[in-house]
Amino acid sequence: MKMKAVTAASLLANVVLLAVLLSNGDVKEDRWQTVEGDSADLFDGETLEEWWPLSEQWTVQDGAITCATSNRIHYLISERIVDRPFRLRYQILLLERSRSDGKIVGFVDAAGDNMLVAMDDDNPHTIQIDSGRKVFDKSGIYGPWKVESDADFQIEAGRWYDVVCTVDGSDFTVSAGNVQLSHPFMPEFPVSIWLEVQRTGAKYRNIRIEKL
Repeated sequence: MKMKAVTAASLLANVVLLAVLLSNGDVKEDRWQTVEGDSADLFDGETLEEWWPLSEQWTVQDGAITCATSNRIHYLISERIVDRPFRLRYQILLLERSRSDGKIVGFVDAAGDNMLVAMDDDNPHTIQIDSGRKVFDKSGIYGPWKVESDADFQIEAGRWYDVVCTVDGSDFTVSAGNVQLSHPFMPEFPVSIWLEVQRTGAKYRNIRIEKL
């Protein structure tokens, strides 16, 4: 599998145009760090160290990354990138629920191609895989996106759910409860990860990378 060298230029161009537009030029050349070893925790349970919050809405509360309810969409980008196939495990809790207020974990490769897993996005009580290219403007609007696969998934506010996302180099697979979804995805490594909360709030914890 072809691996591209990690460069700040390629990642800034393809991963975080929104961050460049909304962060008042706060672009650090040494921001990106490759995940070392075979596994790593992306969240230390106490701080947002090695995460890039694009708004002040992101905090740490009770050992979880927290984005409170607001009238906006909020993004949090991991500063740690992954240079080979991997599995991402995390837990998510919805503070509130509303139709089309997706709770998202996204993956973008060095070429700008994306896959994401969303809960409660286009339809209530669903989990879905979307694909596309993440393109932002100053309002945070992005697209185009395509729903590749979805399934019923009964979601309750205030309850933690375990989610596993696998990027194995040929497919993107999501497992949550008894649901498993998959869609072809052949990323050009490295891959970056972002969290996205649309209006009604959510919490994330136990975010861990395991290289394959």
